[in-house]
Amino acid sequence: MAITVTQEIYKVERNPNTGYIKKVFYRTTAVDGDQSLVREGFTDLPQEPETLPDTFVAFDSATEEQVKTWVLSQWPEGEDVFAQEQENVRWILQKKLDLISASGETTPPWA
Repeated sequence: MAITVTQEIYKVERNPNTGYIKKVFYRTTAVDGDQSLVREGFTDLPQEPETLPDTFVAFDSATEEQVKTWVLSQWPEGEDVFAQEQENVRWILQKKLDLISASGETTPPWA
């Protein structure tokens, strides 16, 4: 089977008074048949400014794509933390599958 990798932003930390998002939590899941691997990470966003700009997007109006853009802006240009994490999780699960295969461990046909 092929390894399928998905990602989601599953939680944010925000200022309840302004809606300013301070921290973003993301989850990367890799699945191949009955084997899976889940890793979670987070990124702190810049400290909330004293005066919010006109372009400010509050929690209630933010989309997952906007939040991903904000996360990526915290990393050096050209680095995609989401793509890197997908590849890392895919690689780790493949190593796990290789070890299982080499050990002869398998699911019985009646399971």
